[in-house]
Amino acid sequence: MNKNGNPAFELSDGKLKLHGNLTLDTVKSIYLESLPLAQLDELPELIDLTDVTRVDSSGLALLLEWQSWAVGHDHHFCYCNAPEKLLKLASLCGATDVLNMVCCTDE
Repeated sequence: MNKNGNPAFELSDGKLKLHGNLTLDTVKSIYLESLPLAQLDELPELIDLTDVTRVDSSGLALLLEWQSWAVGHDHHFCYCNAPEKLLKLASLCGATDVLNMVCCTDE
């Protein structure tokens, strides 16, 4: 849940769609909210970042953690529609290739 009481993400149509801020203030709750999905191996193949409004290095760390989990569990997914700031942070950290970012559009 975000600070407004809304879910930080929703799972539908085979994709996980993140909403709002992906920052130090929100990452812990998003991570905890995502644990059941990871434990049940229900992370989808596509994580859509279209509705992410703010992102900082904590948000990047969360995405890297999810990617690390996926690799360790022989699960594959892609991030799509990443905000420009996230792409810049990933580039500065040398994490662009690790994150498996793709361009996609809603069908």
